[in-house]
Amino acid sequence: MKNILQKIIIPFVSLTFLLSITLTSCTTPAGEVDNAEENVVEANEDLVKANQEYATDVAKYKEEIDEKIARNDQTLLDLKKEEQIRKAERKESYNNEIAKLEQKNEALKMEMLDYKLEGKDNWDTFKTDFNERMNELDKEFEDLTNKKEKTTPEKANESI
Repeated sequence: MKNILQKIIIPFVSLTFLLSITLTSCTTPAGEVDNAEENVVEANEDLVKANQEYATDVAKYKEEIDEKIARNDQTLLDLKKEEQIRKAERKESYNNEIAKLEQKNEALKMEMLDYKLEGKDNWDTFKTDFNERMNELDKEFEDLTNKKEKTTPEKANESI
């Protein structure tokens, strides 16, 4: 009798157990659709979040650039005032340098105003390139300001 139990019941119980595991682990087409819909919803939420972060990054960067450009505008006004005390032979060269800086500053201002949201990859490339040019312009402002300080009448009188 023990042999019959081992030969019939144990395989039967094992087969029943394996069959129940197999049937419960299978998903139905409706379950797959539900999972797919959940994945789409999650992906859309992630996309919305990424787009919001991107738009926030662009807005913050535009604010920073607006501040830099406003400082540049003020520096231009100061440089134009200082231009009046320049010697006659330096005046034209100085005015040309100011005009070039003014053009570059205005071009950067317009480029920033015209920037449209075109994707995170394009934004990163644009931002890197724009920062390089903005840093170059800042350096040119600094150079001109330093040159101005060396040639003002007060500085010239101090060296005498």
